[in-house]
Amino acid sequence: MRGLSYAVLFFLAVQMILLFALPRELIYNGRINYEVTKNKVSDLDLVLDVVSQQIQTEGLRDYIVVLGDSVAYSGPGGPRQSISHYMEDISQDQGQPRRVFNLAMPAMQMGDIYTMLLKLKQHGISTEHLVINLIYQGFTERQPDPPIVFWLDQEFKQRDPATFALVRNHLAINQRGEAKQQSLNEAMKKFYETKLYPLIPILKYKDYITLSVLQQTKAVLKQGDSEAPDTRPWYEKPGLAELLDKPEYQKGLSDQPFVMDTTNPQILLLNKVMEQVAGKNVVFFLAPINQRLMQKNVTKAGYQENLQKIDAYFQDKPVKFLNLENDLDQAYFTDHVHLTPAGYQQLAQILYREIKE
Repeated sequence: MRGLSYAVLFFLAVQMILLFALPRELIYNGRINYEVTKNKVSDLDLVLDVVSQQIQTEGLRDYIVVLGDSVAYSGPGGPRQSISHYMEDISQDQGQPRRVFNLAMPAMQMGDIYTMLLKLKQHGISTEHLVINLIYQGFTERQPDPPIVFWLDQEFKQRDPATFALVRNHLAINQRGEAKQQSLNEAMKKFYETKLYPLIPILKYKDYITLSVLQQTKAVLKQGDSEAPDTRPWYEKPGLAELLDKPEYQKGLSDQPFVMDTTNPQILLLNKVMEQVAGKNVVFFLAPINQRLMQKNVTKAGYQENLQKIDAYFQDKPVKFLNLENDLDQAYFTDHVHLTPAGYQQLAQILYREIKE
């Protein structure tokens, strides 16, 4: 019996040592660790736990939260080339340092952003100062993709079943929202991940422990990352124009008239976001588009009329809205919508000026 007690104590001690030894920057290092989270979206809760702990430990009050997709995430560059990092630098330079937490994630849709707002409330993270990015594609007709909730469909269903019911069919067509038929092994794996792992730190953080071991092994072997992010400007990338001419990219810049009522899932969920951010300091920005690279799309009359519809939607909303469609020089783009580090630095200056005022 005594041996069992020692074994249990040893097991708990090992877990605590591993937990304290785990670098928190693996979980949140200026933004979400996408390479880990994309494989298990439930790890988002670990990110929010770390951010919440930072806020409490440092006694932060006047911090800013960034939500959105890969533009707000600031791909393809690294965390120190993101708008949140540059916004923090700007605040330091102005003698009023503020923390900026980047909780955006590539492919997030408006339903994910809405669900994130609900999750932030649960984790005690203030949404008093928010920056939220939009893209033109979000308002286009979904035929049927992309789903209005890409990552957090199950949480969306759990947290707001009434709104979920309004987009149930749309999500089902996109294989989102409904429980899928599972084998016994799949069901057991889900049970372990959702019920057992959260109770045992070594399992709860296993994805990040694995990453930590991998990084330390590479350091010992003096191996760097195999692929550095390609932040070259778009005009140095052969074949990019031809790639963006393919249908999967062209449909995202369609000039077909936008439907701006709640039959469009984007408007339905955007209205729900508006309810959550009422009375707060919020800046929405429509991501800039590379006007030179996408000239044949952005010069169409229907495209320009759609931009005016987005402007009109925000006219009576109690938030700040920046239509940055044509605000950045084409030299700052790394493709049609993502930016070079210098481009994100310019974007950060615009956003910080607006959120500060």
